[in-house]
Amino acid sequence: MDYENIVLPLGKNTVIYGHNMKNRSMFHNIRYYMDSSFANTHRYVYLKTLYEYTKWEAFSFYKTDTQFNYIQTRFASMSTFFELAQKMKTKTVYDFGVEIDKNDQILTLSTCTNLADDSRYVLHAKLIEKTTGARASGETGVSGNKPT
Repeated sequence: MDYENIVLPLGKNTVIYGHNMKNRSMFHNIRYYMDSSFANTHRYVYLKTLYEYTKWEAFSFYKTDTQFNYIQTRFASMSTFFELAQKMKTKTVYDFGVEIDKNDQILTLSTCTNLADDSRYVLHAKLIEKTTGARASGETGVSGNKPT
C-alpha cells in the first residue's frame, strides 16, 4: 500500500503496488485486463484488511508511464479528486460502463509491465460494498474473482 494511504478509513484513492512476477504470482494477472473478455469476467476486486472486507468494481485499465500521477492520495477538494477520477476513466483501454462521481472511493492496483523501467499496468475500481467489524471475515488479499 502507498505510504500516504491509511487502512482505516480507506481514503479517496487507495493505492496498492505489487510485482508483475513471471511465476504468475502477485499482480502478474493484471496484464490480462488488456483483453476485454478477461476484464468482463473479472470485473470485481475483493480486499480484506484487519478492519473491513470490501468489494470494488473495475472502471479503468490502461498502460502508462510514471509521469501520470495516478497514485495521488490526497486532494485539496472533491473537485480535484473528481478531475483525477475522470482522467483515470478516459485513459482506459475500453469502457467498463461504470460511472464515477465525487463521492466514490477508488482502489488503484499498480504493477510494472516489464516492458520499460517506467511503464505500468494500472487497474482502477470503485468501492461498491463494505463490511466492517466481526462480519468482515472471508477471503484474504486481492483477487480478480472471488475465490471459491
